[in-house]
Amino acid sequence: MERTTLRNIKLDTITNKTNLYGLGTVEYLSGEILIIDGKSYKSTVVSDSTMKVEETYDIKAPFYAYANISKWTEQTLPDSIQTIQQLEIYLDKVIKNSPRPFMFKLSGTVEKATTYCEFAERVKCKFTRRSTQGTKELRS
Repeated sequence: MERTTLRNIKLDTITNKTNLYGLGTVEYLSGEILIIDGKSYKSTVVSDSTMKVEETYDIKAPFYAYANISKWTEQTLPDSIQTIQQLEIYLDKVIKNSPRPFMFKLSGTVEKATTYCEFAERVKCKFTRRSTQGTKELRS
């Protein structure tokens, strides 16, 4: 797994995009980057009620972690995990002997999800979405 805190990494310079997963911030902390199975998404806030998501590798990132993961190890989360804090404690126990940063992905059915964002230019926003679907997986 690679990680950088250099001034900027240009995502289009990552040559192996097969099974690529990543997470980071857009330069000047103006948005977020998410790469899922080789597809790169950049999200930015347009207004206090609108978020723009586009598929692109034409991005610079000051903080970014990525890995090529061809096979995920699936693990069912206990029903007792209901909060982000409980998930963090659980992951710390499960991956205590794994190198950090540690890539994992969560999938499942969510009744309601709220996203909060605050970028360098002090744009604050809160988005809520209902009924997201998928499966739960962890990489070990």
